Amino acid sequence: MNPRIRLLVAFLVSGLICAPFVAASSDGVAIVYSGLTRTRESTVERVARIQPGMPVGQVDVDEVRDRLLRSGLFSAVDVLLDTETGVLLISVEERWTLIPVPFFSVDSQSVRGGLALLESNLAGTGHAGLFAGFFGTDGYQIVGGFIASSVGAGGPGLAVFAAAGQSTVETSDTANETVQRFDLQRFSFASRVTLRPNERLSPVLGATVKREVASPGDSPIGIIPNSIAVIEPAGGLEWEDVRFVSFFNRGTTARAVYRRGFSLDGGGDYDAASLDAAWTTALADRHRLQIDYRGLASNAQGLGVERPTGPGFRVLPSGRVTAGRYSAVGVTAEVPVIARRWGTVTVAGFYDGGVLAGGATGDTGYHGPGGSVALYLARIALPAVGVTVGYNVDTGFVAGSALVGFSM
Repeated sequence: MNPRIRLLVAFLVSGLICAPFVAASSDGVAIVYSGLTRTRESTVERVARIQPGMPVGQVDVDEVRDRLLRSGLFSAVDVLLDTETGVLLISVEERWTLIPVPFFSVDSQSVRGGLALLESNLAGTGHAGLFAGFFGTDGYQIVGGFIASSVGAGGPGLAVFAAAGQSTVETSDTANETVQRFDLQRFSFASRVTLRPNERLSPVLGATVKREVASPGDSPIGIIPNSIAVIEPAGGLEWEDVRFVSFFNRGTTARAVYRRGFSLDGGGDYDAASLDAAWTTALADRHRLQIDYRGLASNAQGLGVERPTGPGFRVLPSGRVTAGRYSAVGVTAEVPVIARRWGTVTVAGFYDGGVLAGGATGDTGYHGPGGSVALYLARIALPAVGVTVGYNVDTGFVAGSALVGFSM
């Protein structure tokens, strides 16, 4: 049955049932649910920031709907409030939660495949668990993690991840010429606690412990970096002021983080400060325009130097360029071309540019246009199929990647 029709039927029935008790509406809101099969009612109340008995005047049905859609737990949400009886009716369509997701990607340097087992609604709580194994021509990686969501709760959220792997690592310049090649064994454990005093501002505390061992391998190129063992505490602030629109969120997000790396094996300590921000708006209702900024200032050396990817870096060799300092901007316009109940197919154009310094890649600038095609499945919050192509105007390099499954 159509969720809106189901909602109206349930609302009429609940109204008839509650009609004799209209005078009791002064006791607060009575919540009636439709469509919940796996998600707990307490999870909906935590995410939507509502509770039985709260004053009717404090319920904003638009805010309740937006919070539930942004949670990623539901593909459709309808909310009705009878201010006379105090009945709040919430009708939802739940997303698939326990999902085995195949992964396959191809780029100019490697072929990778694997399987991820994702549970995005553990025991109906809205918390998430992940176990994944990825194998390819350049090595393997195993990842496990747990995220205790703090969405809308006003309480702390917790994320814990562990990863281990072995691979051949290559570093290139912005024209994709290899300047460094070595074998790497790595293990890391990361945890993060997010405090949420309100819906928008979130102080974040975290720590990462990692051990990475580099060796020449079969065909080394360039200087082999020293192995590292560090513990890296971090603290920062996150800002999120967004609303759900079709297949994306509209609004502003920002994250500022300071990290201090303490060496456990006699290597050098380091400091790093980063700022990531994004502003997204809706053009013609369902068209997305997004501007991203990415900035980093770090004095880390060797294996501690980052390999930036994502918006702002899509015209560079993915995962092969290193930088201790960077400043990058990406502008993306995305348009849905097919929209059905099963999902949305989009095409996007972008322009990325920035400057890099302090890495094996050297100090350089870059810029260029690109485009992508993506499929957003209605039952899964992440793109399942995507193709991205970018062109670096400065070097003439064409960056391309294909994806089936989802990207970690």
